[in-house]
Amino acid sequence: MSESSEAKPQAAGEGEVGFFAEPGLGGWAGLVRGGGRVWTGHQPYLWHAGVLAKSLTADAVVGGEGGDGFCDLLVDHDTHDAGVIELPMRAGDRWGVRAVRLGRCRADVPLGMQPAMGVDGAIEVLAGARGWAEDAGAEVGRLIEALDGAGRGHGDLAGQLAAVTGAMRGRWVRGEVTAVRSTGLWGGAHGQTPRA
Repeated sequence: MSESSEAKPQAAGEGEVGFFAEPGLGGWAGLVRGGGRVWTGHQPYLWHAGVLAKSLTADAVVGGEGGDGFCDLLVDHDTHDAGVIELPMRAGDRWGVRAVRLGRCRADVPLGMQPAMGVDGAIEVLAGARGWAEDAGAEVGRLIEALDGAGRGHGDLAGQLAAVTGAMRGRWVRGEVTAVRSTGLWGGAHGQTPRA
């Protein structure tokens, strides 16, 4: 890689939190370089408490204004088995988690390259787990509502999971969130992996 095309860390601008690499940002450059933006992000999971914690922090920093001030990076080139969710469970005085498979997923293929999961099948599985999971404090009903609403009509699994997670965090995050796919930062279209 030549000196001019090598990614280099950029200092955060005034009012900006983050670490960004350049060049090759294409149309995303305005979001990355603009002042006053807070960035967070995560690999696509159906629901993850760490995602909520980052979203709450970013929302607090931007004062609940949302819009372009709060950007969420969807790491859609990540590979993991996103077809499984762990739900809390309790048996008497013992607590634990139970893994529940909601859909098919290949752990060796980027989630942005996989088809979205079947929403009706995932809802059926969650409905079967609702009793024991809600007994342990999980809000499975909210997850079912988010899947039924925001989980439909997506071309890929990463986008679907991000939409459902966005619907779930909407209870705590006041403003709109600008979503940016990691593959878009390399100049690829949504759902495409970057080329070396």
